[in-house]
Amino acid sequence: MEPTVTYLGYDPPNTKCRLNACSYQQDALTTYDGYQYAAFYTAPSNSTSPQTPRHVNLSRRKIGRPIGSWENIEFTDYKQTTDDGHNTISIGISYGDGTIHMSYDHHCDQLRMRSSVTGLAKDHSLWSTALFHPTTHYLPGSLSYSPPTSEVSYPRFVNVGMDLLLECRVGKAGAGSNVLHRYSSLTHTWSFLGQYLTGVSSNPYPNGLTHKRGRLHVSWTWRHFTPYQGSSDPSSIAHKAQAGPNGPENNADLCYAYSDDQGRTWENTHRKTIAELREGGSILPSSAGITVFKIPRGGGVLNQESQCASADGGFHVLNRQYDENREERWWHYLRLAEGSWERVGMPGFRPTEAGDRGAVCADGNSDVHFLLPGNAGDTSLTLVKASRESGWKEHVVLWKGEGWAGEPLVDEPRLRDWGVLSVFTRTAGLEADGGLRRIAVLDFELGRKLSCAV
Repeated sequence: MEPTVTYLGYDPPNTKCRLNACSYQQDALTTYDGYQYAAFYTAPSNSTSPQTPRHVNLSRRKIGRPIGSWENIEFTDYKQTTDDGHNTISIGISYGDGTIHMSYDHHCDQLRMRSSVTGLAKDHSLWSTALFHPTTHYLPGSLSYSPPTSEVSYPRFVNVGMDLLLECRVGKAGAGSNVLHRYSSLTHTWSFLGQYLTGVSSNPYPNGLTHKRGRLHVSWTWRHFTPYQGSSDPSSIAHKAQAGPNGPENNADLCYAYSDDQGRTWENTHRKTIAELREGGSILPSSAGITVFKIPRGGGVLNQESQCASADGGFHVLNRQYDENREERWWHYLRLAEGSWERVGMPGFRPTEAGDRGAVCADGNSDVHFLLPGNAGDTSLTLVKASRESGWKEHVVLWKGEGWAGEPLVDEPRLRDWGVLSVFTRTAGLEADGGLRRIAVLDFELGRKLSCAV
């Protein structure tokens, strides 16, 4: 199996940190109504000067046979200047009204949003920056974020029927909580659902937010807070460092909850209600039945790796922790449709404690696919399949390539509806490109069997 590779542009050469292809982008690549969309940063003229601001880009292409070429628009009115790998771009498309939403450039910062005119993703005749509103710091109809309560990080979008959810962290590493907003495709406005995950001397780090078969899934690890110089000083920006003072060594546990009413009511893995947002409730570290695997601090679990749901009703998490020999290992944590949990080790792959994160996704047969980046200084990317027939316990390498340097991101709608595994990542900087990294999309043909609707 060999992927078809296309390129979106050059990765900014004027940053030390990676701004494209980070695991917590949801999404950087998505498909709707026969078109695929990708969001990424570039530096004008591939400038290597750290003083050169970077620009937000949004590309689209028509999918099918033959597949179309990428059409790109570059937003030159917003200048991205912070060299911080947290400050990524996420995009979401409201299925009901065809509005494209983007959120970008956050690490404990004021909310930044940009949306298209209504219906743009349904009308493919036009494509230009003029069809998008300017960057705003609020959600129309919902809360307006303003300092000092504007410490937004990691915006995520997830489709729920015809509407769209925006999830993000508010607060700093080790001392933050996660909130949910809902976009209505009927009123074209946002409403605040509530703070669904609350940190107490800690913060939750979701592996993602997944909606399938009417169920919204979230899995996470807790990052415990450790005091540091400046932690009690409101003017301190120590927590905004790329590698902040509260790191992965303070991560613990794998937790899980789900909602069958699109984020308003939350239940634990034992089907017991633990939070009702309409009544001001929230999931707390003390909430019953949320810990599905007990992992101590220093146990090797990483924040924000990957999760997915499968058509058979199962739920899957890719993360890492130490094995009995205290060697770091990737693990497949899976919740079967009837509610029991299992943990399966990934043989032959050894991630590092904080190396590039992988991705997990499920096809229409509920076979699970893992994308595992090289973690030991190599530039490999490996596609591994675990079939439902084997109980997801047999692992087959479908492809391994060299020359990649990013955390792979999957286009879930294209896999679900087209049977194509589209992966967003970066090249490692090839000699043929003068050492510059390219932003790439890899397409693997897995088969046409369709999964269920979202």
